[in-house]
Formats: sequence, C-alpha cells, structure tokens
Amino acid sequence: ANSTLDLTVDNATFQFSIINESASNKIAVAAGTGNTYVGHADIPAKGAARFMIRRTSSTACTIYRIAG
Repeated sequence: ANSTLDLTVDNATFQFSIINESASNKIAVAAGTGNTYVGHADIPAKGAARFMIRRTSSTACTIYRIAG
C-alpha cells in the first residue's frame, strides 16, 4: 500500500471514503499483513465511513476510521 498510495515518508497520510449502497450486506474492512486497524472496521448496509491511512514505517501502515 505504501508505494501504490505514494506514502514515501513516515507519517504521510491518505484519506478515503467507502459508501456501502447494499440494502442488506455490510462491508468488512481488513488491514492486511503488516498493517494495523484502529476503530470499527464494518460499514453497515446503506452506510458510509471515512478512513485515513498513515505510513508508520517502510513496511507498515495504520488505518484509522475517522468518521461514519
């Protein structure tokens, strides 16, 4: 994720939103190998959430739920 998002220095960040338009299915957000998730990971049906990814090292990031 670091190189794809151009997070080239520690503490660089990227914000994004996920909008779930499903009437019946939740979305489960997973951090993946080497990454840490902070906050509630599920987005309910017809819900939305905003996230921020922060590079913590050259091999790891922390994903924060910042709204929703």
